[in-house]
Amino acid sequence: MADNLIRYNPAGGMMPLRDAMDRLFQDAFTWPGTWDRTLSGVGRVTVPSALYETAQGYVFQVALPGVHADNLEITAQQNMLVLKGAYNVPVPQESRSIWTSLPSGEFSYEFSLPGEFEPANVSAEYRDGILTLTLPKAAHARLHTIKVASNGGHK
Repeated sequence: MADNLIRYNPAGGMMPLRDAMDRLFQDAFTWPGTWDRTLSGVGRVTVPSALYETAQGYVFQVALPGVHADNLEITAQQNMLVLKGAYNVPVPQESRSIWTSLPSGEFSYEFSLPGEFEPANVSAEYRDGILTLTLPKAAHARLHTIKVASNGGHK
């Protein structure tokens, strides 16, 4: 019974329609719904993350406990980010699991940003289990100020 814990996150209730439909069909044909997380380990679990916007671009942070930086694969195109890797949280020897909410196995997470960015200029830093990506906005997506010329007089 203890392995049926679900974290309540009132701010995390919004998701793209495509993801909601995928989850609806996945949950309709598997029981319990947590099997997807524990057996496949691929992409259906929401991962703690944050997205911030600055005038120059976006800062994206994602928590990846137990993931080694050299096992991460990050691809970027237009406004999409894909993170692939594997969780590697060691299980104590000669133990049996009572319950766990730690992720395990391979994963693939896809994130859609609100605007396009420059994939060639993305920088990544991984510290204390937090991946931080700095994504400069595409030149055509940045705010540009247009100055109005004046002839100095009124007609």
